[in-house]
Order: sequence, then structure tokens, then C-alpha cells
Amino acid sequence: MSSVIIECDGSLSRCFHCGQPMPGGARLEAVVGGSARPMCCHGCKAAAETIVACGLDRFYRMRTGEAPRPDEQPAVLPARFAAFDDPVLQQRFVVRLPDGDSEATLLLDGIACAACCWLIEQRLAGLDGLKDARVNYAAHTAAVRWDPARLAFSGILAAVAQLGYHAAPYDAGAAELQLSRERGVQLRRIGIAGLFGMQIMVLSLALYLGADAGVDPGLAPLFRWSAGVLVLPILLYSAVPFFRGAARGLRAHTFGMDVPVALGIAIAFLGSIHSLLTGTGHVYFDSIAMFVFILLCGRFVEFSVRRRAAAQWDRLQRIQPATATRLRADPGGGHSEEVVPVTVLEIGDQVRVRPGETIPVDGKVTAGDSSVNEALLTGESLPARRGPGDAVIGGSVNVESPLCIQVSRIGAESRLAQIARLARDAESTRPEGGTFADRVAARFIGRLLLIALGVALFWWFRDPERWIPITISVLVITCPCALALAAPAALAAATGTLLRLGLLVRRAHAVESLGRAMLFVFDKTGTLTTGELQVVAVRVPQGGDAAAGLAAAAALEAGSEHPVGRAIRAVQRGSVAPAGAIRTVAGEGVAGTVAGCEHFLGTPAFVARMTDGRVNVAAPAAREEEGPVTRVVLATRAALLAEILLSDSLREGARELVRYLSTHGHGVRLFSGDGGGAVAAIAAQAGITHAEGGLLPARKLERLNQLRTTGQVICMTGDGVNDAPVLAAADVSVAVGGGADLAQASADIVMLGGRLDALRAGIDVARRTLRIMRQNVGWAIAYNVIAVPLAATGQVTPWMAALGMSLSSLLVVMNASRLVRA
Repeated sequence: MSSVIIECDGSLSRCFHCGQPMPGGARLEAVVGGSARPMCCHGCKAAAETIVACGLDRFYRMRTGEAPRPDEQPAVLPARFAAFDDPVLQQRFVVRLPDGDSEATLLLDGIACAACCWLIEQRLAGLDGLKDARVNYAAHTAAVRWDPARLAFSGILAAVAQLGYHAAPYDAGAAELQLSRERGVQLRRIGIAGLFGMQIMVLSLALYLGADAGVDPGLAPLFRWSAGVLVLPILLYSAVPFFRGAARGLRAHTFGMDVPVALGIAIAFLGSIHSLLTGTGHVYFDSIAMFVFILLCGRFVEFSVRRRAAAQWDRLQRIQPATATRLRADPGGGHSEEVVPVTVLEIGDQVRVRPGETIPVDGKVTAGDSSVNEALLTGESLPARRGPGDAVIGGSVNVESPLCIQVSRIGAESRLAQIARLARDAESTRPEGGTFADRVAARFIGRLLLIALGVALFWWFRDPERWIPITISVLVITCPCALALAAPAALAAATGTLLRLGLLVRRAHAVESLGRAMLFVFDKTGTLTTGELQVVAVRVPQGGDAAAGLAAAAALEAGSEHPVGRAIRAVQRGSVAPAGAIRTVAGEGVAGTVAGCEHFLGTPAFVARMTDGRVNVAAPAAREEEGPVTRVVLATRAALLAEILLSDSLREGARELVRYLSTHGHGVRLFSGDGGGAVAAIAAQAGITHAEGGLLPARKLERLNQLRTTGQVICMTGDGVNDAPVLAAADVSVAVGGGADLAQASADIVMLGGRLDALRAGIDVARRTLRIMRQNVGWAIAYNVIAVPLAATGQVTPWMAALGMSLSSLLVVMNASRLVRA
């Protein structure tokens, strides 16, 4: 890469990078594609140099608009963004992952086309320490994952800025403002097309009526030329999205939906100009104005319907209040209140929430007793009781009495932010049905162009005066917009409806797979049962100390979120020091050092293996488990210290869910790592005939893979860390919202409220979604089969073709919107 500075002669040439007029005085140049290109400033020069140095100069051939103009030189960009490296500030928008990586969502400004997204992804992929970058063109966002030990967050922002774009941490308000601007542009395009279209229609009406309406034939040329002038604003402004989309597709060597539309408009305009210049034939300016206006209206309605279908995501992002009432300790021992922005709250702060107010952050109740409505977050319509020690979720509403809450999670770590982030991640993935429809649509457009060429040649020789309107009709009426919308419209509506039910879809294929699932496999603890285990007995050998054994067990489970660990800590009186040298074996148990001695806590098989069989862990015949009881053993290498018995209860709605699945011909199985007696008892209560206990994570995965050989689509539902492998391996997986973070990360769907009746309703919605997708695809194919002969035989005028295409797309979208009302 080389650059030179030369003297400018004051010409009006434009910057090759941003398209701005060249200033007078010193002139900059950069070599792009082997030629010296003019640059208006050091910022554009640096951006162009960065693009070429990274081997991304193909961007200039792919783009459909000029790149944004950087206002600052790259040298000052890292300093500008350095504030975003502050750990306190990053708590608002950066998520720390268990493996040490960080994740964040960026809001991008200046994206004009898909080439911009490609350029940003390629530039970020070249950064040392960046693990993943996915740009969502529709939302103008980027999801990035990086290693903070090798790459600073400011480096990511600076890299984007060096290309001439603006990136900032995602903010729902800014995203809404950007969406409003887009909506305004669409309305202006419709307004221009409608305003000038009406004038053109008046002139066309006079031409059609002619002498029969008393119009002087000598005025016909004036009317024709006037219509030609009036159509220019429609072509140069309102129709720009069609030409831009067509050019973008052709540059990427694909036929997009805009190609036949743009081609039809171009043929109509060029044919009309030819008629004007020769004074023969017809002009089609009225047809251009009419179908540009109709197509823009159709796209705007589609845009509005899809926005309503996805409105649940927006509601989630807007329910957090902007301010909170923070409590400050007074010197006299009391507390004073101050209203502060939510963004300044820190972990450990105390806030007061009055009845009717929205809880601003995640936290734990320290004083007060009230009911909390979490309907928007979990789908649970009934308020839940919350008192001292209970956790509350930011975004839920306090119903009855004042609550004092200690802040536990803020910013990107909050439950609300996690849900919104998962939803945005799901939007950036493509469902199999959607990609299939896109591939079919792309192939169909290629064949459509061949058909249109054949029709044009036929009518050129048969009736030259009719070849232009008939060709336009063929191009427009058969554009496969309805086919391309068939799957995405239904899936967008379904995901919003499922969220309202309390099911967060994380991956786009999940809805289709859930609707096709024929075999449902459930974990026991925390899934079919409440997961709130209770210690019912602590048994020790003769001369043993039950309190000491319970304290040792609590020390081993001090940092565990497993239901067994929580149950043991709940009955332990007094605080205990955590054990040292903790080693956890998923699904089996935990080992650690308590009071200088190595202890083991877990299943009998785990303890027997860890003690090399020196400890007798077999339960006496008189003490065999009866009913849904789980047995956990505590021992050292030399002696059995205690056995702890825990019980669990069936989750509400479990029996009804199993009965529903069985009635509809689905298989139901129960996999668990617990003992056979406890598993059999829970299976009997739920009505499950196939249950397997004592399965370690590896064995669960092996059994699931064996079931997959039958060819059935399998849905796995679980909640624990030991469920993560089988959740990842299943065709579609559901994680209970209160479960381990790793399990939720491996799942396709997260059950936010832990209500099994939500899963039953979700299965119904998924099935309806499949039916609607089939209906949409069937209608789209049938429409094109009927429309092509009608248009090819001249039975459809261009404006009727535009109306037919728009109505077919609207029918698909409106059919999908029935899922929103489900």
C-alpha cells in the first residue's frame, strides 16, 4: 500500500472512499486496485489503507453505496474508545463467560448494504484475540466474542471505526431511534411515489380517454412528456431500494427478489423513452408509478406486521425503568433516599421499590414481603410471593407492599439482558426452512428470467405493441416474494408467541424441530420434579455425629448450585468454611478437604470408587429407598460418616404434559442419574412407563445416541450441568429456566418460568407453525403456477401484476400473524 500527497488544482472530483467533494489545497491519494484514488482526508485515506492492507479491497467492488466518512484519524481512535475498557462501565454491556471470554452486542451505524456487513466481519476476524463476529444486517447489530487477555474492547470499536462506520455498545433506545428513521424513509418513499403517481394518472387518464372526453389530440405529446418528467422522482428516489437490492444481488452473483422488479421497471421506462423520442407506441409511466407505489406499500405493511410479531423482544428491552430509588446510610443509623439512574447502581447497593413500581435490577429482598408479577419475563400470569432472602428479577413488577432489595446483578449480567441477548442471537441465525425457501426462490428467479425472455420474444414477433406490458407483468407477478417469506414470517411470529408463553427460542431451527419431535426425553431432578430437594433424614453409623457430618457435607457443597447442595446448606445451622481442593465429577459427586482430611460426597458408586471399595456404602435392607427418595453418601477414605436422604416432589403440570404427549402418540422417557428406586417412583407418579436411573452423563449421551438411530426427532428437556452434553446432542433441547447456566447455553429453547404447561402450549404452537409454513409454501407455489400463464397470455396488466405480487406476500404474512394471536 502506498500513498502520496500532491497539489490539488481545485477540481470538483469526489473522494473515492466516502464520495464527499474533494477540498481545495493539499490532496491525498491512496492506491486501491492498482490505481491512485483521491481521498478527501486522512481519515478516509487511513480507512482505505486498512481495507487494502487486510486484503479486503473487494469491498469497493461489492458495495452499492459510498462508505461513511470517518471524522477522526485512526491514531486517535483507541484513545477515544478507551473509556469502554473500564471494568465498571463494562458491567453494563459485557458478559463474562465461564471460559474467560467476553461477549457483547454492538449497534452499528452507517451500514448501507450486505457488503458493509461482509467487510466488518472480515476486518474483525483479522483481530488477534477475536473469537467470533456476526453482523445482523436487518438489525444493524454485531455480536462479538473475544479474549480480553489478548484484545481490548476499545480495539474492536476502533477497528470498526477505521473502516468508517460507528460502533457502540447496544442500547435499546438508540436501536429504536434507528428503526424510526428507517420507517420514516419508507414512508417518504411511499409519499413521493403516491404524490407524483397521482399526477401521472391524471395525465394518463386524459391520454386514454382522448377525444371522447374532449381532450385536444394536439396535447397528447405534452401530456406524455410531462408524465415522463413526473416519473423521474419516483425512479430516482422511491424505486431506489429495488435497484440497489438488484445490484447487490448481481454483484454477489445471485438473483435476488429485486432483480425481476428492477428489470421490469427499467424495461418499462426505457420502452417509454423510446416511444417519446420516436413518437410511436405507448408510454408506461403510469404503470411504473402504480406498481412502485403498490410494491412499497406492500413492503411497508410486511415490515409493520413483522415488527408487531417481534414486538415481544422490544417490550423486554423497554420494561427496565430508567431510574431507581437508592438507599443511603445516614450517620445517625437511618437511611435516606435518592433517585438515581439505573446505570449508576452497583452490586451491593440497596434500593427501595414501592407497590406498582418495576424492579430496576436483579437482587435479593432484604426487607419487606410482597407479591411480584413476572409475566413479561416468565409467562407466569399469577404473582409470586417474595420475602427476605428471596431473589427477584429486574423488569418484574412489585404488586402489594414496599420491598428493600440488595443489587446482585447489573447491566449485561442481569436476567433481562441475558434474555434480550439470546433473542438477538436467535435472530441472527437462519432456520433450515428459511434457507431452503431462499435457495428455491433464487433458482426460481433464474427460471423466471428465462420465461420472461421467451415471452418477450414471442410477443415481439406476434404483437410488438404488447411485448413490453406483458413482459413487465410476467417479471413482476411471478416474483417469489411470497415463497421467500413463507418460512421466516411464520417463524418470526412463532418465536414472539413462544416468548409470551415463557419459552425463549435461542436457535432458529428449534421451532421446526419441536413441531416434528416424536420422542420426548426428560431429566428427573429439577425438570419433572421441582428440584427443591429437602433433607428428610441424616443417618450415621453407631457412635457417629450427625451434626458434624452435615457440616462437612455443607462445606463440600458451599459453592454448588446443584439441588442436593442447596438442600444440604438449607438445613445446616450456622456458617461453615468452604472445603479446600474441591473436585466435582458431574452427575456423581464432589471431593474436597475438610479440617485437613479428604472427604467424598455423592452417589454410593462414586464414594465406593473414590475409596477403592474400602468403605461399605450399600444400604441395609431395612433402609432401602421407599418412594422418591435420593440417597447421598459422605465418607473419608477410611470410614462412612453419614448417609443423607432427600426427597423431591413432582412439578406442577408434569402429569398433564406426559398425558398430552402420550395421547398424541409421542414416546416419553425419563433419564436420571439418581437411584433406581427414586426414579421409578417419580416415573410412576408422572405416568411414564420407560424410565432409567443411575445414568452418568456419558451413559445418558450414549442412550440418547442409541435412540437417535431409530430416526425419530428427539426433544431433550433438562436443567443440570450433567444435562449439557445430551441437550447439545438432541435434535431439539429445552432447558428449565432456573437451571444451570451451562445447561441453558447448550439448549435450543429456555423455559423461563419453569412451567411445564408452557412446554405443552409451545408444542402446539410449533405444530401450528409447521402447518402455516406448509400453507404459505403451498399458496406461494400455487399462486405462481396460476399467475404465469395469465401474465404470459396478456390477461394481467402491469399494475395488476404489482397488486397481485403484493397481495400474495401480504397473505403469507397475515397467515403467519395468526400465530401472534395464538
